[in-house]
Amino acid sequence: MANEGLAHVNLLCLDPGFQNLGWSVIRVARAGRWQVVAGGVFTTKKSTRKMNYLEASDDARRVGELRDELSAVVTMFDPLCICSEGVSYVRNAKVNFKIGMVWGLVHAFAIPVFTASPQEIKETCCRRKNASKNDVQQAMIERKLIPPLPEKEKLHEHVWDSVAAGFTCATSPTFRLMIRSAFKN
Repeated sequence: MANEGLAHVNLLCLDPGFQNLGWSVIRVARAGRWQVVAGGVFTTKKSTRKMNYLEASDDARRVGELRDELSAVVTMFDPLCICSEGVSYVRNAKVNFKIGMVWGLVHAFAIPVFTASPQEIKETCCRRKNASKNDVQQAMIERKLIPPLPEKEKLHEHVWDSVAAGFTCATSPTFRLMIRSAFKN
């Protein structure tokens, strides 16, 4: 990326999931203005085929769909980095495997990745670790970081979570140094 005269940089923000992957793009202007310029949710569904179809093959198909969708966003917005909600492992090995597939996909883009835990997101956005999803959403609205939302209301939380992850990751000293370097002439 040529930094001469760079007017803005884009951050690809994620709420990683195998069935629902929330995403947004936050544009950071040289002057310091932040704006959500795109967002949505990529969804994958299990195959309905019952005969002779291995679950592993279906998982590979689904992660391929996510790869294609994310590749299009990366190509369109050329993000400086990826800001994501961190991994929350559960006790179910199948779910952990699928989450691992999504993380492998994210890192395959060879773009720097910043992560924030759900507790860090709540504390950074709302100044308390017990904040609700609605509290976090309201904090993003107050900061005028309002994403475009999908039609299905039940998917809205994934987009809001991606925006909040981006906002939180941006508070790290390493991130701030990266932004400063990107705007250096």
